[in-house]
Amino acid sequence: IDLSQEQLLERADRDIDDLLQEALFVLSLMLVFALPITTLALHYRRHSIESKLARAALDGMTAVMISDTSHRIMMVNQEFENMMGYSNSRLRGWNAHNLIFIPEDIENILAIWNQLGVEQVWEGEVRCRTKLNHVFTAIMRIQAIMAKSGKVSYYITSLVDISERKELEEKLRNLSEKDGLTSLWNRRKFEEQLAQYTNLVERYPNTPTTCLALFDIDHFKRINDELGHDEGDKVICTVAETLLRGVRSTDFVARVGGEEFAVIMPHTTTQEAEVVLNRLRVAVELSSDRSVTVSVGYSDVTADRTRSYKCADIALYESKSAGRNRVSICHSFDDIA
Repeated sequence: IDLSQEQLLERADRDIDDLLQEALFVLSLMLVFALPITTLALHYRRHSIESKLARAALDGMTAVMISDTSHRIMMVNQEFENMMGYSNSRLRGWNAHNLIFIPEDIENILAIWNQLGVEQVWEGEVRCRTKLNHVFTAIMRIQAIMAKSGKVSYYITSLVDISERKELEEKLRNLSEKDGLTSLWNRRKFEEQLAQYTNLVERYPNTPTTCLALFDIDHFKRINDELGHDEGDKVICTVAETLLRGVRSTDFVARVGGEEFAVIMPHTTTQEAEVVLNRLRVAVELSSDRSVTVSVGYSDVTADRTRSYKCADIALYESKSAGRNRVSICHSFDDIA
């Protein structure tokens, strides 16, 4: 069919209009389907995170938190809310570091994230802080969840409060290391402490002098016989309190026998020790209205633990032999054969 030039132009215009309409229709379809797909993707991601949170919580029945790569909280479970005192809605967007950890532990926090950067998982004991500023000890596990790209997508953190366990451990430690009557360290703990100082001298011969002193309550048997064991116990406790008040926080005080005490004084010369020990001796005498006195023997600590104790014991014997209520010294270099 032969068409005129005018007819050909009209048909071309109609074809262009049809193409434009088809293009607009296709574009509309793309927009219509693209929005649900985007929504679906976001829903899937949220559902995926919620599933992981639920799975993590059910696996251990612990407090669980999910945070992003900037450590902003995305979601927590009910146990986390109960433990920390915050609601899930209030927590979203908060910095996990500022929420959980205490400022004094900043170095530990940095070490945790350094390890996570290498191994993608960290587990250990941490101190946590609740909404009411209650500090407790917890076992924390942080797991980095990786994306297909190999980068961290988010972190799952679980917390287990072990405060009761730590308190029990402390009680058991006190039972094994503390004296039941005076609450001072016992002989077992004293021997461990003395061993640490003798080992230090052995390793570093030029380390500052440490002195060991032994105290013995004078005529204690007579106190027990005349006044009874209850009064004898009161005397022991009074002497213990006096010694503890009269030493530095870095010194070590223990009850090593019935009426015998030991004091370890690090970074103390024998001359300085003599001044301190005489002050303690006088303080004991003034602390009781029953004329209670103590005899004291001391020595400088060497690498030989047995010899160090023996020197102090010899000095104590000298104080008792010389009339009691005095301080005597036996140097580590003295002949004690």
